[in-house]
Amino acid sequence: MTNTIDIAQVAYLKAYAGLIALIGTRIYPDALPQGATIPCVTFTRVSGVPTVCQSGDSHLEDTSYQYKVWSSTRLNAHAIIAQIKAALHGKKVTMGDLLVQASIVKSYRDTNEPDIGLFTPIIEVRYWHGG
Repeated sequence: MTNTIDIAQVAYLKAYAGLIALIGTRIYPDALPQGATIPCVTFTRVSGVPTVCQSGDSHLEDTSYQYKVWSSTRLNAHAIIAQIKAALHGKKVTMGDLLVQASIVKSYRDTNEPDIGLFTPIIEVRYWHGG
């Protein structure tokens, strides 16, 4: 297996037509790069846990990511969140050569960065995938 969930989920989202229409391929790890074009998305892994079953290692991992949208308008920020949800919620998909058994939106919340005048809602997604 050549793809890890870190690589696979970004490649999958960068190829999702609904997101391309709104942000192109502007999806960045961890922090907003200096001078980044807005709107865009940053992502952070918030957890990753191997899972076990009665017979031992299940060969699945439970991994969660937070995606933070950066937009100058609330309407556009919500449209981007809606596309992330459409791309991922309730899906069993192959991302590269990684099979994701399930991806589920865990939570969503509105936030903003008043010092820079941006709307920054966050959506958290949980993946069950091969380890």
